[in-house]
Amino acid sequence: MKNLITALDFGISCLETLRIYDNSRFDKPLKPLLYLRQGVPTYLSEDSSPWLANLLQGTKFDIMHLRKILKTSAARKGLHRSQ
Repeated sequence: MKNLITALDFGISCLETLRIYDNSRFDKPLKPLLYLRQGVPTYLSEDSSPWLANLLQGTKFDIMHLRKILKTSAARKGLHRSQ
């Protein structure tokens, strides 16, 4: 967990793809929470786990900031499709 913020930052970690899952429920399958490609979010669960929100709070990967990026990205893709 203490290295997660570094791993999320493509400029530092150079991780091409990073996927975060919640495995806190033993009676349920893994729940996808966040996917990043080259440090850019490509998926964020609608109901992200509190532990992830707390961990990312105050960083450039704050959940609200990631949602804005995804919303902007989706809007741009919509523009490109209609042209």
